[in-house]
Amino acid sequence: MFTSQREKWADPQIIALVELDKQTMRVHILLSREATRERLRELEHPRDHHEERQGIEDAPDNSDSKT
Repeated sequence: MFTSQREKWADPQIIALVELDKQTMRVHILLSREATRERLRELEHPRDHHEERQGIEDAPDNSDSKT
């Protein structure tokens, strides 16, 4: 289980970035995107998550990967 809410989206992203196998990387990218979308939905209403939202916006977007 995640130790922090930030890890819900950050850990899958890191895993995708360091994966070397292209097929596995694609799976991790999809999981990362879904985790990010899910966390953004969770953050729609809470008022004290500005830094985390900014972190998500600043995180690399894997959609342009050459996989």
